Amino acid sequence: MFLVLSIDGSNSSVYLGIHYRSDHHRYNMKRRVASLPPISVEVFNQKVVDRKTETAVMSSTKGSFCEICK
Repeated sequence: MFLVLSIDGSNSSVYLGIHYRSDHHRYNMKRRVASLPPISVEVFNQKVVDRKTETAVMSSTKGSFCEICK
């Protein structure tokens, strides 16, 4: 696990504040509680896209009935 203690430049506290409030940080904190390793922001963003696609398919009316129930 990596912990960023300082970032080059004077905006480090601003950056850390933004990061600590991000969904990516919250997700990794939940993984830490579950004794799982953190994931990169790229992997997290792909999971978000996949989940949105999955949710869109589930909520479409086209996929909510089988051929017999139409």
